[in-house]
Amino acid sequence: MSIITFPTLDVAATEERVENNVVRVYTQQEIDKSLSKEHRRTGFGCDITGCTTFQDILNETGTDWHVDKQPVYLGDGRQVPNNWAIIRDMDGKILSTQTVSDQFAPLQNDELSEIADGLISEGAKPYRGGSYHGGANIWYEFDLSDTNILGDPHKHSLIILNSHIGKGSVMIMDTLMRIVCSNQMNVAMKGTDRKWAIVHKGNMQLKMTEAQRAIMNANTYLEAYKATARDLQRKTLTAGDVRALTEVLLPYGKDAKDTHISLVNERRARLTDLYYNKEDLKDFGSTAYRFLSAVADYTSHPVLKRHTKTSNEANEHRIMTGDPMLQNAYKHLIAA
Repeated sequence: MSIITFPTLDVAATEERVENNVVRVYTQQEIDKSLSKEHRRTGFGCDITGCTTFQDILNETGTDWHVDKQPVYLGDGRQVPNNWAIIRDMDGKILSTQTVSDQFAPLQNDELSEIADGLISEGAKPYRGGSYHGGANIWYEFDLSDTNILGDPHKHSLIILNSHIGKGSVMIMDTLMRIVCSNQMNVAMKGTDRKWAIVHKGNMQLKMTEAQRAIMNANTYLEAYKATARDLQRKTLTAGDVRALTEVLLPYGKDAKDTHISLVNERRARLTDLYYNKEDLKDFGSTAYRFLSAVADYTSHPVLKRHTKTSNEANEHRIMTGDPMLQNAYKHLIAA
């Protein structure tokens, strides 16, 4: 049986990439600096609050590099059709063992300047960003404003997310965070866009149009969320309601074993404890919004057996793109 061989680059020498007939040469100092910043974390990602342009952001987050598509070969030298590896030009790193198709055209990090600089010109402030999953995903967060929801301070921001390994289009995502506890309140609501794909064409007009669209969508989402919060705050939950919702969100599943039932019971107890006893939720009373906030606390701060770089990044990606359990809670509470 032939084995699949991924391409390799000469990492002993400085990599060169030809773009617009100009050869880009990375010095070893640039490579070391970029890789150092890729691993420097302030919670999740790098602090970019001091950046004023997207080029500043690329430099600060260590993401000022490009990717290339390279063919994949079998052990006998034959090229595998419609399979390409994505390689970082800076150091020759293969960003994923998953391949992309002939049609996939990578969008380079610096090409995101179209929308990022547009957001900055519209008043959005760089907050944090970087790469995760070994460079396969790139993200940058821009702070819009702090806002008050039911007397509770929230941070409102937009995130640009790009995948270099064919995992979807470039996305812009709206995100709300309760400042008092860092809970992410990211739910998709009917009639509003919390996340959407952006088009890349490389012109100034598009940069401003996409940025203005993003700000407009963000403002619409925020007002819709505030209205939803008020509606949920008017809904009273009984102890029976809380128990029923908890069982729906954390089911045993079919033919569950005793060990799994015990684990689910622990999770149910934790969610119930957050609802009844979390100090920063008590002012909401026995309401649907309090329960949604308890679920947001549960999903934003999961109890893991081991905290590793991989598990932390997977958790942040799940929260960023929209946690299914939080979304399910929102759906049931709205329908109640």
